[in-house]
Amino acid sequence: MNNIIEARNLPEKENIYLRKGMFGYRVVYPNQNENGSINWINLLIGGWGNLFKLLFVLFIIFCFIFGTMEMISSCKDMAKNPCKYISIDCSINSGIEIPKLNLSVVREYEQQ
Repeated sequence: MNNIIEARNLPEKENIYLRKGMFGYRVVYPNQNENGSINWINLLIGGWGNLFKLLFVLFIIFCFIFGTMEMISSCKDMAKNPCKYISIDCSINSGIEIPKLNLSVVREYEQQ
């Protein structure tokens, strides 16, 4: 929760920069310190809060890429050895025996 601090309660040497936006004033973090040195966190990312948001988004992207690569490697493994993935026993789930196909008739037809 953001506590509202009045101007008279601020420390004397602390500078707070405000910017007027569409919804009112907000605190702005400058890109340069008061001594003229560059504040790299504010310049590159926009502050510490944005750093954590950026890390969270990068984590989500990393998880998405890792999951996609895992699925692609699984598909490549299936393409290399499809018999390993197709050996399903249908009688386990339903209890119904599926008759085996008589492929000798097809082979005789192909030989003609």
